[in-house]
Amino acid sequence: MKNEELIIVDDIMSAVTETEIWNEIQRTDPWITAANKSLNKFLKDNAPAIEDAVEGLVYNMVNAYVQSAILYGMPLKRSCSPSGLTISSVELTSLRRSWMT
Repeated sequence: MKNEELIIVDDIMSAVTETEIWNEIQRTDPWITAANKSLNKFLKDNAPAIEDAVEGLVYNMVNAYVQSAILYGMPLKRSCSPSGLTISSVELTSLRRSWMT
């Protein structure tokens, strides 16, 4: 990608992550909520001994956000109409499964 294209992609992703739809996905997506629950449980249960183990959990949580953002952005790229801007957690999970296989 050229530098100008990266700037455009960054602008688009910034706009996408500021939408109410994306906020709803962050609150309801099973992958994201599972990663958050796992991290929060670990932190609560192991507060004194969290050094190296936290790195993997944080990576998994951040990866869940990044993967979901990418998968959310794919249908947005295909559709520029306002009616095409909605995607459910079920659709996102389906996209994720097809993308990961």
